[in-house]
Amino acid sequence: PVKKCMCNLGAFINYAKNTYTYSDTFYSTNTDLKGVRSNDYLIGGDVYGAFGINNNWDIGLALPFVITSRNDDPYGVSYFDQFGITEFRPMTKYRFSGDDSGGMAVIFSMNFNAIKNDPFAGNNPGPTINIELAADTTTSGGTKFAGNIGLRKRNSGSQLTNPTTGLPPPFVPFN
Repeated sequence: PVKKCMCNLGAFINYAKNTYTYSDTFYSTNTDLKGVRSNDYLIGGDVYGAFGINNNWDIGLALPFVITSRNDDPYGVSYFDQFGITEFRPMTKYRFSGDDSGGMAVIFSMNFNAIKNDPFAGNNPGPTINIELAADTTTSGGTKFAGNIGLRKRNSGSQLTNPTTGLPPPFVPFN
């Protein structure tokens, strides 16, 4: 955790290329596309901040966002057509054992989707709730090891439909 009255700020930039693959069920009439990747890329990022309430407890907020993307796919694979914040992710972490050289903590966070018409989250999705148990240790040589395990509960919305055709996309929201 972040020490009492201290702030932790961070920023990350992410780049992904050729992330989409054609589905063998959606494109069953065009089997030459099965497993072929579309020509796409996505540049996104994350900014976050955390504040130490005391030496064992902190609170924070992460803001993932899309900077730009391109999808040269003539077959209508889902893509971002607007850019900006994709979700709001408040969190809190409490270390219940240990010190600066290692210990165990519980982390609670929630994801609030900010993407309109997100086929992976569904129409009007609820928050995703996450709880994790994290542990870390530092060896006598200074090497740090850490790991976590958690549970995620998604509250998906209903499946979207195309406003023109009334048909659903080739995938359903994540459960």
